[in-house]
Amino acid sequence: VIQALAQKGLYVTDQEKLVTERDLHKKPIQMSAHLAMIDTLMMAYTVEMISVEKVIACIQQYSSFFQATDLPYDIEDAVMFWINKANEHLKDIMEQEQKLKEQHGTENPGGQKVCVQNALVHNNCN
Repeated sequence: VIQALAQKGLYVTDQEKLVTERDLHKKPIQMSAHLAMIDTLMMAYTVEMISVEKVIACIQQYSSFFQATDLPYDIEDAVMFWINKANEHLKDIMEQEQKLKEQHGTENPGGQKVCVQNALVHNNCN
């Protein structure tokens, strides 16, 4: 597993030191080495499932986007960027609904918010 991760450019490190198979077989268990392995496995999954390009494509469906200033530089930045843009979009929807309520003086069901949230989650998971 360590070699397969390394071939993908992901290295299992514990406090700046590469984790070896021997570290993972030590008794008593060397918990920090195992946590480093778990962390690297989660990063490998993230790299396979999420890309900056996928996040940008998702964001462009519902939000304005300025490539010159907004372009995320890595996966972690892209996920944070997606969260921020999704929050901005939901805030805009809530403000629009509030304006409609004030204009009409009636309660407007929050169905649109739920639909948008479901769409955002669906787009991110595909």
